[in-house]
Amino acid sequence: MRAIEIASFCRQLNQLLQQGVGLRTALLLVRDSGTGLIEEAITAIVNELDRGMPLGEAMEQREFPPLFVSFVKAGEHHGSLVRALQKGEWYYRRKHDIRQTLLKGLMYPLFVLLLMAMSFVLLQTTVLPRFATLYETIGLDLPWYTAWLLRANQAGVYLAIAAFILFVLLTMVYKKGVIRALMRIGLAIPMVREVVQLRVTSVFCWQLGLLLQAGTPLLKAFETVLAGWPWNGSRRAILRVQERLKRGFSLQDSFVPEADKFFHPFLPRQLAIGESSGTVAETLLYSGEMADEQLEERIQWVLRVWEPLLILVIGIALGLMVLALFVPILSLVEGL
Repeated sequence: MRAIEIASFCRQLNQLLQQGVGLRTALLLVRDSGTGLIEEAITAIVNELDRGMPLGEAMEQREFPPLFVSFVKAGEHHGSLVRALQKGEWYYRRKHDIRQTLLKGLMYPLFVLLLMAMSFVLLQTTVLPRFATLYETIGLDLPWYTAWLLRANQAGVYLAIAAFILFVLLTMVYKKGVIRALMRIGLAIPMVREVVQLRVTSVFCWQLGLLLQAGTPLLKAFETVLAGWPWNGSRRAILRVQERLKRGFSLQDSFVPEADKFFHPFLPRQLAIGESSGTVAETLLYSGEMADEQLEERIQWVLRVWEPLLILVIGIALGLMVLALFVPILSLVEGL
């Protein structure tokens, strides 16, 4: 179920409840205005409500994320379902907006990279083989760099195809292992590591902060976050933090060993402020906002640097290849 669907569901249901419409009637009205999976899920939820099941438990049996279900359960427990729906709408709409912003930022550089890759493929599969045939027919003595380029291209096409097939096969057979290997390589690059840390910190802080603000106990909130956590590496880090909390460590001390690994180093410092002032939930939400802002700044910086650098490198490579191909022809023309 997409984030924007959950946000829309929360907004519609919240508006109807605030207008005094009963929960069952409000759900049916939301169902009639929606389509697809959300409509089927609401129908099943209404049936469970008719059997006496609470809303949170009914949603838990459907396709709603554990985090959202926890919001609803906390709202039912504290008699503030409207407030829980407001938190759900805010979180999932923000999640959708951040994802859309990142996709828009990456779209143009990826498009440029795709065009450059297509140019290289066309050059290597169509242009270079014809030049090789032409020079072989004429019997020209080629400069070393032109001869090397033609030999490398002849071998490189087959090697590239073989490498691609091998990569696809390895990904199919050892999918998790390949992803973990790529993740380790990425985390070795400082800029990539910081982006990953900011993303993990943002998602964790928003989820835990909203759960605590809704009245969920700390350890129960950790279990809810872990139930729907999408990344295995940082999941193990959260489990280690949870174990330290169970042994009596403070929230700040529990995060200190994980700082600068999967979580950004500013998180323990922020948690120390929150624990000393008794505003842990608010501090977590503020930390999530900080992480989002820094993440957007880092990505924009990378795009500003990477995009012209990519064009420059590929342009130089294409220019050198074209020069290497036409130097023998220029020499031949000068000799006539």
